[in-house]
Amino acid sequence: MALIDEVKTICDRLADHGWRELLLARTEGLLDIKQDSAEDLQVNLLGDIPGINRIDGLEDLHPNCRQGIQPGDPSRSLFYHAMASPKVVRDSKGHMLSKFPTETDIDTIENYVFSAAGRTLQQLVDDSGVPKLSVVVFATEYRPRPDTVSRAHADLIFSRTGIARVGTAPALYDEKVRGYWPEDSSDPHVFRVIPVRFSAWLAAPMSGQNAPVMRIGEVDAAERGRRFWRPLHKLFAGTECLIGHDLDMQGTAEFFNMKLQRVRQSLGNANVPNGAPFVMTEGLATFDEDAVRGTFAVTPTPRPRLVEPAMVDGNPLTFDVPEERAQGFATYVTPFDRLPNNIEVHRYPAYVHARTRVEDGQLFDLNSEEDVNGVVDAGGYKALHYLDFTGEGWVDVSVPALTVEPTVVDKPRAAYAILAAPDFFPSAGQRETLEWSESDRVPASLRDGELWGVPPIPLSEERLPANLQLPRNPFDKNEQTITAVVAMGDQSPVPNQTRLADVRRASTLSDDAAGVFAPGWTVSVDVKGGLPNGTPHLATYGLGSPFPEDAKLCAALSTFWPAVSPDVYRTLSLHTGNATFRGTVAPLTDTEIGQEGSLPWDGIAGPRFIEIDGTEFLEMASFLHADYVRMALENRFSIRNTAQISVEEYQRRVLVAGRIHWILSGGQSARAARPRFLFLSFQTVANGDAELERAQLDSNHILDSPVYRAETCFVGSPNGPDPTRPSPKGPAFRLLPVRGRSVFFASASDPVALRRRETDARWRPADAE
Repeated sequence: MALIDEVKTICDRLADHGWRELLLARTEGLLDIKQDSAEDLQVNLLGDIPGINRIDGLEDLHPNCRQGIQPGDPSRSLFYHAMASPKVVRDSKGHMLSKFPTETDIDTIENYVFSAAGRTLQQLVDDSGVPKLSVVVFATEYRPRPDTVSRAHADLIFSRTGIARVGTAPALYDEKVRGYWPEDSSDPHVFRVIPVRFSAWLAAPMSGQNAPVMRIGEVDAAERGRRFWRPLHKLFAGTECLIGHDLDMQGTAEFFNMKLQRVRQSLGNANVPNGAPFVMTEGLATFDEDAVRGTFAVTPTPRPRLVEPAMVDGNPLTFDVPEERAQGFATYVTPFDRLPNNIEVHRYPAYVHARTRVEDGQLFDLNSEEDVNGVVDAGGYKALHYLDFTGEGWVDVSVPALTVEPTVVDKPRAAYAILAAPDFFPSAGQRETLEWSESDRVPASLRDGELWGVPPIPLSEERLPANLQLPRNPFDKNEQTITAVVAMGDQSPVPNQTRLADVRRASTLSDDAAGVFAPGWTVSVDVKGGLPNGTPHLATYGLGSPFPEDAKLCAALSTFWPAVSPDVYRTLSLHTGNATFRGTVAPLTDTEIGQEGSLPWDGIAGPRFIEIDGTEFLEMASFLHADYVRMALENRFSIRNTAQISVEEYQRRVLVAGRIHWILSGGQSARAARPRFLFLSFQTVANGDAELERAQLDSNHILDSPVYRAETCFVGSPNGPDPTRPSPKGPAFRLLPVRGRSVFFASASDPVALRRRETDARWRPADAE
């Protein structure tokens, strides 16, 4: 069947569900998708549209769009935009459209955009300005204007790195938002897997000076000299892709989880088997190929639990815990090195769970030990290995009819596929959070490192090749831009435009994933050939084994990876770590940490106020005894509450915490105050709240909405003694004396906050920047 016939089938199915009226109303009656024949539909789609009413999701349509289908250019094709944009959800009367295109529909229409161009291979080569093109595999997303490379209009954007996310239930595609969502409405403890879709393109190399690349900050000399791949033309099977070619495509993919092999190597075991469970290649993800449409899907395999005990022939798989490797974290900390730029090099999983002792086939939970860190540090026992199902690999493609052409490089370039841990903030992205924190939307007194212990640098900003040590590795050590996000066309200057609200769907591109420092949430860094002269590259095996062991540290160390890892500094007792990583940065509410209600995101109930002999204490979970691996085994993690936090809400909370710490520092440095004070409570406040009204009356200041209420107390010098003491309830808890208490009302957009000290009955205004 010809592509235009397939497009007509799509139009016939959707036309009477509001789509025909919508497109007619927005084009003065010129774009009519309900036609008697495919030929008539094609004429209509390619016809000129002088005026488009840019409302109802068309606000960010390319300003030069004049056709339903602009041959070879998805972003200037009104019909493609309407089908692919998550902003187009209502008909011409403002009612929700009653049916939406499927993923396959959008792929078909996308292919038609390129088939309509009627291009030959030689024409593409001539237009590219280079003597040879390459077949390159990309992960792609059609995004609204704020999340594109240009920020000027909605666009199809690309990365040679795609991020899938593991989970415990099958993927859920929401046709309305044209994307996936990890939450399960029926069970708050379920994580739906997030697939990533790839496609093959003819692409041209471009220097960083001219390539349409998403970046944060200025383009330096090193970036100008790097090579990026600019996609030119989508590839799909058949005769309609390129004039004069009948394309046959074959995709391949391989995935690896090498964590247990690397753990054993860290202990001096040189000959670790290459099979499961030491190196897992099966059961991590499925690879679904639709060569006719040129698309490939990588979907993590849902598992009953995010982690599992490692078993061999029905017996627990163990390792001998070495001595003096707990380093204050009650875990096995593997050796690591550093690059000259201070990036940590992890040949092995950074943190390995070692708190399940195995003796005579019996399992003993060391979290019941009073001095659990001392027990782990002493070593000399066998600990149970745990598996997670994260990993990495590639998606490659073979297009024989093209790679034998003299104007096409004979070896296609594979995409890097990462099977990552869940993102607990799917509605908030790394890139947009970093951009915001460096913009004038943040007061000058709270910029320049004042907000973050570790800035939220996205993976798209890293300039390292993919893992060069994977078996049968297809990657080139010189390809340092594999995580970059790029666009097809030249990018026009960004005009002043109103911000569009974010779309509630998960992203699978690298700008929404965490970077690599110490190590990272998504990837780490290893060096092929070793230091000092080897080649640094990305790798996933340098993260925790299993990943919740590392996730606990990220969450406890002041949201070590913002917009991915929650901040539970105020949930767990004060812990090991220098002052840079201490103190609340991105506060979760009392409900989100389980201080109220019964659904903490990490399964660990939040702190409680208690009184002992007339003294008030905060009873907190012990950092050393909190066990995220056990929480994962018991399916206690939940994304229900954190998934609702939009990027705007996340940013407001970070700024409110910064303002409060600024006040607590006496107007000197929010960062310096952060480790000296603890947030006892954090809540959103509804309009009309009686306490807020009293505070505003006392202070003679009305706060901008939304308003947050926070309680803080003084905990002492970051280098001083641990202010907590044992709890009568046992080693799983610590008691913190509550002293120097203050209550605040604050707003992200208001330079004044309202404060009441425990020694003062009145609320008073305080400068918050």
